[in-house]
Amino acid sequence: MNSLLPPPIVYVADASEDIPDHILQEHISSESRRYALSLLEKEKKQFLWSRLILKSVVPQLQPPPTKTLILNEDFSNSLRLTGGFYKYCSIDGSGKFLAVALSVLPINISITKLNENRLLHDLEEIRFPPLFLNWIERQPNPQLAFYQLWTAQICLYRRNDPTIRLIINDEDALTVVGSTASLHETLTFWQSADWLIAVQGPALNSLMTEIRTKEKTIGLLEGNYVEPNVD
Repeated sequence: MNSLLPPPIVYVADASEDIPDHILQEHISSESRRYALSLLEKEKKQFLWSRLILKSVVPQLQPPPTKTLILNEDFSNSLRLTGGFYKYCSIDGSGKFLAVALSVLPINISITKLNENRLLHDLEEIRFPPLFLNWIERQPNPQLAFYQLWTAQICLYRRNDPTIRLIINDEDALTVVGSTASLHETLTFWQSADWLIAVQGPALNSLMTEIRTKEKTIGLLEGNYVEPNVD
């Protein structure tokens, strides 16, 4: 990726938080608010918070009036953006957690809530190829390996490009390869004690990450957010 271009960025937020009414009225279109009413409560909050985070990107990364980010809304989790640095957006949710990824190149994200009791049940339900089952079994942390494989496969499913595939590399790590020489396809993971995220796309080596709080998103939208001092 050209070093002058902004690196991809991934936000993770708690989408179970309530949204003040005045924030919805000021920053979410009436069409989007009507669409949100058709969703279940968890999906509704994920949809609304994802759009609020997107609208807060400009005041955080590129002070107005230099750029105006325009969201081409199609009510999906894979969006195109215009008017700013970023062109692609991928969104996913799991439980109360929401993940939003932005990039100048195509990007896909998958987040899953970690559950120590799910591994054996999921392995019985999901038919991974023997190559990957063997890989899971020989990892120091099979549970982590399972979730890496699971989220990576979801990313590739959403990418919908048969030329990009998962492989086990010489270091016994999960990665991807593609047939386009001009774009180096990459796969990276980010995790906490509660969730794991896979991000797939070209040139993700300089991925930026941020745990986004309700207070920061609203503060950026209202123009009064101040970064706390770090001693």
